[in-house]
Amino acid sequence: MFHYIKATIRERWPLFLTVVLILGSLGLGYMGAQSVTDRIVIQAKDDLEENWRYQYDILVLPELDTETAGLEDGWVAPQSTVANYGGISMDDLEKIRGISGVKTAAPLSLIGYIPMDGIGAYYKEAEKGSFHVIQMQTTVFDGISHYEIRNDRHITEYNEPDMDFGPLSEKFSEENGMFKNYMPPGYAFRFPNELMLIAIDPKAEEELYTLSDSLVIGNKLSEASSLEGDGITGIPIIVLANQRSEMTETLTISEIKVPENVEEKDFTQGARKYLSNLPTEEIVKLTLPSFSEEWRYKNVELSLLGGDEFTEEPRGIAYSNQNDLFRYSPIFYKDTAQEKGSIPTLEVQSFFKTNELHSALSEDLPRYRKEAEKRESRAYGLNIIDMYDTDKIEPVFKGAWKKGDPLDIYTPHYSVIIEDGAGNPVDRKPLLPLPYKDTYYTGSPDAIMPLHNARIFYRDRPPISSIRVIVDGVEERSDASQRKIEDVAKRIMDETGHRVEIMLGSASGKVHVNLGTTKEGMPGVVEEGWQKAGVSWSIEKQIEKTNVLLFAYLLLISFVFCYTVITHSLLRRSTEFAMLRAIGWSRQKIMAILGIEIIALSMLALIPIAIANIWLKILAWHEFLIVLVIILPIIAIGYVTGSRKSLKLSPRAGLEGEGTQWNFMRLFSINGLFSYVTHQLIRRPLRFGLLTIVLALTAFMSILFIATQQSLSDFLLLSFLGETIDLNLKGFQTVFLIVGLILTIAIVFLLIYLNITERKKEFFILRSIGWSLRRIQMYLSIEVTLVAVIGSVLGAFGAYALLTFFSTLWIPVWMLMLIIVTPIVLLLVFSLSIVQSMKMSGVVKDHAA
Repeated sequence: MFHYIKATIRERWPLFLTVVLILGSLGLGYMGAQSVTDRIVIQAKDDLEENWRYQYDILVLPELDTETAGLEDGWVAPQSTVANYGGISMDDLEKIRGISGVKTAAPLSLIGYIPMDGIGAYYKEAEKGSFHVIQMQTTVFDGISHYEIRNDRHITEYNEPDMDFGPLSEKFSEENGMFKNYMPPGYAFRFPNELMLIAIDPKAEEELYTLSDSLVIGNKLSEASSLEGDGITGIPIIVLANQRSEMTETLTISEIKVPENVEEKDFTQGARKYLSNLPTEEIVKLTLPSFSEEWRYKNVELSLLGGDEFTEEPRGIAYSNQNDLFRYSPIFYKDTAQEKGSIPTLEVQSFFKTNELHSALSEDLPRYRKEAEKRESRAYGLNIIDMYDTDKIEPVFKGAWKKGDPLDIYTPHYSVIIEDGAGNPVDRKPLLPLPYKDTYYTGSPDAIMPLHNARIFYRDRPPISSIRVIVDGVEERSDASQRKIEDVAKRIMDETGHRVEIMLGSASGKVHVNLGTTKEGMPGVVEEGWQKAGVSWSIEKQIEKTNVLLFAYLLLISFVFCYTVITHSLLRRSTEFAMLRAIGWSRQKIMAILGIEIIALSMLALIPIAIANIWLKILAWHEFLIVLVIILPIIAIGYVTGSRKSLKLSPRAGLEGEGTQWNFMRLFSINGLFSYVTHQLIRRPLRFGLLTIVLALTAFMSILFIATQQSLSDFLLLSFLGETIDLNLKGFQTVFLIVGLILTIAIVFLLIYLNITERKKEFFILRSIGWSLRRIQMYLSIEVTLVAVIGSVLGAFGAYALLTFFSTLWIPVWMLMLIIVTPIVLLLVFSLSIVQSMKMSGVVKDHAA
């Protein structure tokens, strides 16, 4: 028995190798179907089962610079809702609000950064005609280091217009460009002081966040009105209470002790140099934490009394004719490769520059934003009506985010320093906002105003940076809720043309950002909470169903291929089995040998799967048993069917293939072309039936695959995973389809080849009675065309019915026709090629002899 099995394998190794490769490909497909969900991170997280909803359902954005995304696979940088200046019009906002199913559409408009007034401080008790040394030193703290950003020292003279100026005063004025100072010695605190200004629709914002609960006084924006004065609009704003910035300014005023009798010869080298060498007496030294809650927005002037004593004098709101407006670019992130399972690390583009606002900057700070537009001037005034505390803001829809997670724009990403620029670990310290808005972390919006005032800054340009949408009727976690959100998102995209993100299933995740600094004691790497988007449970189910269908298609095609090859091989071995029975072998012994062949082929098919699993590490040991359970029936069914037929038939009858007798054929008489063709098809129902089923299944799966890919583009691209899901799935599922198509072509060729070659005697007889080769080819062409039309049309209409009754997906008509016509052309080419290669003329002569 062993020698017989060895000889069988040696003689039929091409057949066995083909079957092993087909079944190995099937096992690899099973591995892919098992792993695709995990590999592209699309499954719903367990912690979102209960808290499944984000703070809003849909985010509408104009097209953003792709470099600002930073990470793929669903990661979105903090405060992406205000990452651009305008881009969405008020008309688009109204269109979105008019879409059925939209409950709330809350717009955000990033206006830019506007300079706020400083705090004037003057020593009004100074003696007229005296000279003073004014020094202002400013330091800031970013959580790890103190930076001296200003150390300005200069000499001033305090005069009155009607004074009798002496030679030293005249020389000093000449060196200052004939400028005489009639103000008492002093300086301005709170510089630099730019505010990040955004605009909101107060009513819509209240449907997303408890902004009104965070107000210190309770003066709501929705109840405030703009003020007009001298043609300037005074805009009501609420400002950030807990700024968290740390800036300390120290003003020192020293009086220069000038001798009573000063002659011109004493300052021949210059009045300023002469004054610099004279003794001084410190009269004022005042230190203010100018960005603290007490001083950040105070509209006062300080009267210095000496030392650190002062009194406050309130100032009225003064609307100037023109104010500057600064706009800085977003941060540009560079993705870096990370090991699987580790926290992603990004690098940001950083650069050092001398501060343009003040020439006395003593130390450069790392900058991460460039001025996005030319500096603009606008006529406006700011009227602070209240302050808001970010710690008291909560989302109306609390969703999956926990306390301390980023709360959209109000409590941003809480950057925590974990390494300095030299790579040394740092005890976790918060990264604090700096007063310069072109640095890395700017914090929450400093000022919020009503949306209708955005026209002052944008004029005729679209002012809205983003729109947050809540969909009506999706309070419960269900497939129906998911579909409502998808449908609304699709309509928004169709009607406005803007980028649309589905926020369902979004969660927070950690990201490490390399700030590009190399100095010890400066922040080098920070850890942030970014948005990591999830996709909904229903999208996951849709993808899983698609993968299952494609794998089932590959399974069926593999089964038909193996069944055809194995059955034909066993029918060819009917003579061999008859000889074994003639020498005393029983049917049971032959069946046992065939059983050993089945087990051997199944085990051989596991070898390429095992090799691939060593590299990919996808399947566990028990999953190999599942693969074996799939492979065994595919081989066994072909062996059982073929062996039963070949063992029952005599060697002569077995060589005739599937047999030529069928009682049903008596109902058909051959009267013409089509009755002849029908008769031939009925003679071999299994073979032509398999061919029809294979073509129908291929047409069905081709249409379903194309429609599914269209579904991915229409719906999955609306989620944050977007292109990542689409491309990964498309590539994986395309492999399934291509392998299935290759097997289909092989099956079609094999079945047609068997049909034609086993009918040689029939063709010889027809040639003997005068039929031309062209006429035989015509009859065969009609046969294969009929089979191809039946199979393709059945598959196409089956797919059409499925897509029509269970979805709204469809494909172009030209593509549908291509799927129907291609099998017809393919079968015609195969049949004509096989007939041309048979050389019937020579065989007919031999037959006649």
